[in-house]
Parts: sequence; C-alpha cells; structure tokens
Amino acid sequence: MDIQPHPILAIAGLFGLGVLHGVGADHLAALGTIAAKRGSLREALLVALRFGAGHAGVLAVGAGLCLLLGLAIPEAFERVAEISGGGVVALLGALAVIEATGVVRIHSHAHGVHDEHAHPHVHVGMEHRHAGHGHRHGATLVGALMAVSGLRGLLALVPAAAQRSPVVLGGSVLAFGVGVVVSMVIAALAGAGAAWLGGRAGLRPGARTVRGLVGAASFAVGVFWIVDAW
Repeated sequence: MDIQPHPILAIAGLFGLGVLHGVGADHLAALGTIAAKRGSLREALLVALRFGAGHAGVLAVGAGLCLLLGLAIPEAFERVAEISGGGVVALLGALAVIEATGVVRIHSHAHGVHDEHAHPHVHVGMEHRHAGHGHRHGATLVGALMAVSGLRGLLALVPAAAQRSPVVLGGSVLAFGVGVVVSMVIAALAGAGAAWLGGRAGLRPGARTVRGLVGAASFAVGVFWIVDAW
C-alpha cells in the first residue's frame, strides 16, 4: 500500500529539512567567514539574505527542472560539486586569515561614480579605505556555487506526492529554500555578533582575531570537505 504524506506535511517537512541543510558545516563556515568581515549586524543580515537567496535559487531552479524534465543527477557530478564547494570554503577561509593579519587587505570597489563594475584589489599594509565598496554580488555568487552539490540530495528528499503535483512541488521546493535562508540568517547574525563582541570598545585587533579564527575554521572545513569527497 502506497502511503503518501499530506501535502501540508510534505511542505512543512521540506522547510525543516531546509533549515537543517542551511546549518551544514560547509555553509556555516562560508557564511560565517563572509559575515564576520562586516561591521554591523545589518550588513551581516544583508549578506545572509544574498547568500541564502543565491543558494536557494539554484536549488529551486535546478531541482524543479530536474523533476519536471525527469533528469537525474549523477553521483560523479555531485562529487565534483562537493570538491568545488570545499575549495570555495577553503579559499574564503585562507583569504580571511591573511586579511586578519592586517598586512594584506583584499576587497572590491568601483572606480568613480560612473563605473558599474567592482574590481578586486589587494593592499599591502594596514588599514586602507575606499568609498563605494562593491560587496553586493560576492555572497550571492558563493551561495549559488555551493548549492550545486546539494541538488542530488534535494531531489531525494522531495516526496513522490510533491512530484505528482506542480503546486505541491513548487511549495515544497520553496519551503526548502525559505528554510535555508532562515538558518543562514541566524548563522550570519551569530558570526557578526561574535566579531562585534571581539571588536567592542574600539578593540579592532580583537575583531581581526575573531575573523582570523573563523577563517581558520573555514579553511579546515573546506580541506576536510575536499578530502572526504575525493
């Protein structure tokens, strides 16, 4: 006897699984590293929303297309995607550690008022400030890149009842994406809060120390992810 969950239960279940997916070690490492660099909880919240939107968007579009077209994600593709995701996390962590030393500063900014594109810059030495930093797309891109490795797992989580109904399918995938964003917002606020506490009362070296520790943890997680998926 084929027993299928009620559509509401299926959607609620996918929301819960999305929350759990969002607090995965690789996601927390990448998001924490990005958020710890921000100077306020508001900026960290925006980073989390962009990261989560990029991540959930790729999962929703990718899973939806695969289910509608009857496509399957090969295990080899998932493996390559996991290695790539681990590389992104490790790179973010390494850059955070280097920048936390205060000797090398890495960021992007636009040249002039009419320049629509942000360009990466590396500064050797202590604090070097520019107006008009362009961090808008970095978090979204990282979130999108790290979503590719989760497509195969999401397809396995979507119940058969959802696959038979476009409405339930859309609701399930959307609920999963919302769950991912919610958990990432919480994680980003926690990371930014730790950095804020470390730099409280103008103790900038304390904030850099927190960013360096978060970066080192991210690098370790990224390397582990690569080795585990290899």
